Amino acid sequence: AAAAAADELPQLPPVASGLGEAELPAESLSVLGIGLQLVSRGLNAVDPGRLRPWLLQLLPHLFRMQELRGPQLQKLALESTMALAQLKHLPLRPCDVEAVVAAVSAATDSHVWSARASGLLFAQYFWFRRCFLLQGPQLSALQAAVVGRLEDTKAEVRMAAAATLAGMVKGMPDMDAHALRVQTVNSAR
Repeated sequence: AAAAAADELPQLPPVASGLGEAELPAESLSVLGIGLQLVSRGLNAVDPGRLRPWLLQLLPHLFRMQELRGPQLQKLALESTMALAQLKHLPLRPCDVEAVVAAVSAATDSHVWSARASGLLFAQYFWFRRCFLLQGPQLSALQAAVVGRLEDTKAEVRMAAAATLAGMVKGMPDMDAHALRVQTVNSAR
């Protein structure tokens, strides 16, 4: 009886996502909207430290939502951009850094150029506010993600990578900055 009732429900039309992937059904848009509002409102109205585990789990998805197109998706894209802007102020513990570095690294490897660019922009904020929390492997992973985008096919991503790398070099100890310069020059050859 439940299966028959489910078959009788009207199917909502799919909505184009602009991501080159499958169409997003309207139910998914509702869930995405609620999730994005939770992030935005939670960062503003609640102690964000209590929501930290869930917000960090949503971070990779927020990077991917930067390229939403279509009239139904513009509000979601705006909510996603606002949520990313607010997440840079989220208080982090040293154990949270690995999740952020992994999310930024995954975003910079995305096939969607806007996700790569937003990952690099978030890496700038993260670096300037949290570089003291980074350990050796995390620092190397973040640097590799940024340096890897210097040869991106999209000019906007290359410019974001160059700006991010310039800021990282300025904030590093001289010995580390010199090593990164040598690594970058060698990879360019």
